[in-house]
Amino acid sequence: AKARVTASVVGGTSASLSATLDIPVRVGPTVIISVPAASLVPGVPATFNVAVTAGGAAVRSASIEFGDGGKQAVSTSGSSTVTHVYSSSGTYIVTAEATDAAGETAAATASVSVQAVVVSVSMTVTPALVTTAAPAEFSATATTTPAGTTVERYEWNFGDGAVRTTSGNSTSHLYTTGGGRRYVVSVRAVTTTGASGTAQREIVVQ
Repeated sequence: AKARVTASVVGGTSASLSATLDIPVRVGPTVIISVPAASLVPGVPATFNVAVTAGGAAVRSASIEFGDGGKQAVSTSGSSTVTHVYSSSGTYIVTAEATDAAGETAAATASVSVQAVVVSVSMTVTPALVTTAAPAEFSATATTTPAGTTVERYEWNFGDGAVRTTSGNSTSHLYTTGGGRRYVVSVRAVTTTGASGTAQREIVVQ
């Protein structure tokens, strides 16, 4: 593309001088970046879209940087969809950049927030009177904030030296020593992203 510039000098008389010059105008590429609208969490893939449009010359290279040191090449023409996994919570500046054959560069930035997962756990024990005659039944309820993160295992400690890991949220255990002895039972719920939460209950075994 060209821009035509005309300069004129008018003297004291009606005479004037003018000159016209065509100046080349470089049109660089255009970059648009779209980030996930929902809150992100560590360990869960986030999807980004980058659209690259050429200007006066073909785009030579295009890439996206995720703000945590990660970088990935994207298509030099049209839209690209890429995924990235953040390992920790925080706010990250995502940058998409394109450079064309003429050396013109364009960039677009966006901010994403990666929210830490909070796991809240509660535990119930049945029967209310635990004895050495029958196993006690334990059940855990785990909720995650933000919602949508999956709990993959429950780590139980029954307080008498016995431990167990289950994929389900309930288990049972038989205590062999009673007589009013007290035990502190704990359960740790661990999500697929590594976040965890713990609950404890003290029980008396007769």
